[in-house]
Amino acid sequence: MRTFNFPSSFSQTSTRGQRGLAAILLVLLVGLSLSAAVLGTMYYIRSEQDSMVTAHGATQAQMKAWNGVEAFRQYLYQIGLTGTTSLAAGNAITLGGVTGVAGSVVSLNSATGNGCVSSAASGSTQGTLVTANFTGSSGGATSTVQAVYCVTGSTTSSNPGNTNAINFNHDVNLGGSITINSSTTTAQNAVINVQGAFNAGSLSLTGLKAINATGNVTLGSNSSVNVISSNGNVTLSGSASALTINAMGNVVLTGAAYAGAINANGTVSAQSTNNGAIVAIGDVTLGGATSVKTKGSVTMDYSTVGTLYAQKNLTVTSSGSVGSGIIGGALSKPSWNNNVNVTQQTGYTVAITPLTALTLTTQTVDAYQLQSLANYVFDVDSSGYRKVTVANVNGIANGTYYLGNYDGSHQDYLCTALATGSSASNPTCQTPAVGSAVTICQGYSTSNSCFAYSTSNSTWSINGTSIAQGVTWFHGNLALGNGNYYNTFIATGNIATSGSFQVYAPSYAGYNGSVSGTNYTPTGICVNSFFPARYPTNLCTPTSNPTSYVYTANPAANYALLAGGAVNGIYSGGNISLGSSNTIYGSVLAGNQLTTGGSTVVNGYVTAAGNGSSVTNSLGGSTTINLTALPPAYQPGAGLPSTGGGASTSTNNVQVFWSRYL
Repeated sequence: MRTFNFPSSFSQTSTRGQRGLAAILLVLLVGLSLSAAVLGTMYYIRSEQDSMVTAHGATQAQMKAWNGVEAFRQYLYQIGLTGTTSLAAGNAITLGGVTGVAGSVVSLNSATGNGCVSSAASGSTQGTLVTANFTGSSGGATSTVQAVYCVTGSTTSSNPGNTNAINFNHDVNLGGSITINSSTTTAQNAVINVQGAFNAGSLSLTGLKAINATGNVTLGSNSSVNVISSNGNVTLSGSASALTINAMGNVVLTGAAYAGAINANGTVSAQSTNNGAIVAIGDVTLGGATSVKTKGSVTMDYSTVGTLYAQKNLTVTSSGSVGSGIIGGALSKPSWNNNVNVTQQTGYTVAITPLTALTLTTQTVDAYQLQSLANYVFDVDSSGYRKVTVANVNGIANGTYYLGNYDGSHQDYLCTALATGSSASNPTCQTPAVGSAVTICQGYSTSNSCFAYSTSNSTWSINGTSIAQGVTWFHGNLALGNGNYYNTFIATGNIATSGSFQVYAPSYAGYNGSVSGTNYTPTGICVNSFFPARYPTNLCTPTSNPTSYVYTANPAANYALLAGGAVNGIYSGGNISLGSSNTIYGSVLAGNQLTTGGSTVVNGYVTAAGNGSSVTNSLGGSTTINLTALPPAYQPGAGLPSTGGGASTSTNNVQVFWSRYL
């Protein structure tokens, strides 16, 4: 066998070559792995960016669609029931001043039985259902909302009521928390109207659709509102937000506050990057917006603007970007910033229609004009004796009675004559005999009275389990203790309630507290567990054996509390102060000012008319306005008889029956 010996140099060279090739292959494999990782990361980041852009665009599109819903509701309110005859299915809806939204009329239905009537009590005037679609567009995303409106017309007196939940005819300061609960038929009434300034720097606000103010609006905390309209300036801070802001003056948004759309006759300063369309006659300083349109100049830093049209200058101090636009003045930006895509056009003008001032109706409150509507009128004669004038009450003849006692266990009876030796502080009944006498009080016990009167401050006080149901009228101030009352309380002076006070307005309680199997109150006015034989005959028919409640008989019966009046042109009283843990079923109408102490629930509207000379409205603690599950014929904003003898006027009403995303 032959043995071959290879040179040692051949073996060493071959091994080194193999090691070099392996190193090259290893580097290539590592490089490919890194490339794959980098490409995967880039794809992930791009996907996340696309997702964020899509989500942002969808949110903006939804806001624009809802802006269209509200704008068309206001248009329907202007044209009224008769104006709906000019609409037809398929009509395009053009909304001036509202960008990024297109709408069309789907159908109109005025057939009887569609549930759209001017009065749930009588159903006498048929309204028209208008169905419309609105599509909002933003950043390639679209959102469509379908809304069904009920358009009706009604006739009211020259002293009409209110169509919105909270009404202040003077400046108001709000704190604590305010919640407005509404249904699909009452959502458009979840509005605060202020004849003056609205101040809510540290307020938790839930369920409010709109704020209308003739003065400045200041809103902070995390409150959210659909629409803010002001004849002055609007300032939002913290994380407050609004879908739309309309300001005759300036708009200032600080911190994380933002708005879906801003329209201002003055300047706009918005720090947040989440703003939608901005339209301003004055200068604009912003952190970001989908679009800007101004007759002034624009200043921005690192923010992003989709489209920008400015009649004057554009100043970009940092890395801000503009997708497209035109300016009529100078452009100032860092030389390295190539993301400002605007065209300079000398003499360029921006057409903007100025906003017009909003006008809010005021309500005059005069208890003296409502005395004739009362079932019980409480007054004091010239000798200091308490008197009660009764009208339209079953089992009690119409007339004026003394309010007196027979003995320690028979308190607050109606009597026609007093015993010898009686005094204003200790009136003793003589006629009729105790066995046939009538009381309108259920005290905490048979030895406790319900009614007291203080001559020092002209104040009536009520404390007890309950008093006879119906509309009551008091000459002077009124202090209401805890108990359960089925009354309208009207006072020519002021009204103050204690803690745990509870009252049901007659029109809220209705016949027996139940309608079509739904219980709204524990008992009613015509069928009442406290005073079964003392029902008001003008509210319950037939009068001999009541089978129904007449909602249209007395508009004051929609109110739980009403205060204030004028004598010889001089207004007095009108202040209503609600204690803690009050629950009120019915509307509250203060002729002057309103204050709440917390844990207050009002199932109805709240109005402070500001008819007096000194007004400081204040809602503190927790205040809830509940507009859900209201009795079908209860009218929370009912008008009252005219105090000036004016003619009746026709008013329009528009409700959003329901809405849905398509």
